Amino acid sequence: MGFFRQLSPSESLYIAQDTEAFSPFVNQFIVEGKGKLDPEKWRQAVDIVSQKNPGLSLKLKGISGWRYWDKEGAAPEVLTIASDWDGICSEDAPDFSPSINPRRDPVASITLISGETSHIVFRTHHAITDGMGLLHWMKEVFRALRNETLIGAPGTKTETDLPADVMEKRTVTPIQWRDCLTIAPISQTPEATGYGWHRFHWEGSRYMILSKLLLALSQVAWDFHGEGKIAFRIPSDLRSYLDKEEPYSTANLAGVIDFEVTPSDTVKSIQMKMGKIKKQYGDLKLTPKWIKLLNWMPSKILKFPTKKNAERHKTGRYCATANVSHLGHFEAETYSTDDFTATDIFAVPIALDSRSFLTIFTTETGLSATVGMPKALGQNGIMKEVCEKIVHKLNEI
Repeated sequence: MGFFRQLSPSESLYIAQDTEAFSPFVNQFIVEGKGKLDPEKWRQAVDIVSQKNPGLSLKLKGISGWRYWDKEGAAPEVLTIASDWDGICSEDAPDFSPSINPRRDPVASITLISGETSHIVFRTHHAITDGMGLLHWMKEVFRALRNETLIGAPGTKTETDLPADVMEKRTVTPIQWRDCLTIAPISQTPEATGYGWHRFHWEGSRYMILSKLLLALSQVAWDFHGEGKIAFRIPSDLRSYLDKEEPYSTANLAGVIDFEVTPSDTVKSIQMKMGKIKKQYGDLKLTPKWIKLLNWMPSKILKFPTKKNAERHKTGRYCATANVSHLGHFEAETYSTDDFTATDIFAVPIALDSRSFLTIFTTETGLSATVGMPKALGQNGIMKEVCEKIVHKLNEI
């Protein structure tokens, strides 16, 4: 029997947001570096990896609540672009973000952007994998390019397949998501549509880096808006809750930590509060018994409402201050080959219309981060200004 798994409720939500022109819920991680990118070598490596990691070559089948993923989809494709893009921001970036129809298109791809500095874009629909699953696939491709042994990922578990005794351990009280400040000034173009992003680097100690960043972001928001509520949503990896004998799954196994920061908080107090939430299993999503009914609902009902976004942009009050995704530590040798030397890594934030989103990797010297925002918030140099303010706050902490 070939690879097969059910569609999870979160995956139904991600697919429901797709349009013919745009897929907002895609993972896009980019390795930056110097060297030669041979498309044929990359295609051969992808084909080898696909044999051990079937979860990246899926096709959506079935209807309504009977939908499922089957390994009859096209293998991840390797595309090429010639460009001297600097990779600093979305402005003037080459087009590597076409919409993905999971019933028709490859759900994963690699785009080789060759230039003085080259960029390798690993891209998947979020409905087949989360950030940790994408990182696993990236590392497997580089292992294949170096002729190393692959780890493989034959597992099929998603976040709704966690052991029942684990899900019952959550004791933390969910926070209220409304009326939060954001990390940018109130929008001057609230009706604008679209999404953009901008990168920044910070040099300093990686110790308690997430707590430092949350405090810095909070201070940026208070500087722009004065007093107000600050709340973050922090994705987490739930694979550690699975039974140890379970094979690795690249499917969606992401939880979230919902977290408030107050004016009295310090780096140490934030670190302690996050630790307490983890001990209370606070990163486990609330999954009531009816959650799988989402798979039976029409996409029109699951589509996120957009009418409120303009009002949010006018008032400067959002359901959350930002999502902040910590994706781990960058080690150059992990993403290098005999022909290519990696120098940096970054992730394009998920294109949320309703709030800002940051993705971060730690590096040997500090932090590699990307700030994403709806264009209604981040036009006219605002994102660059926000990045500079974050760096300034981190330097002061």
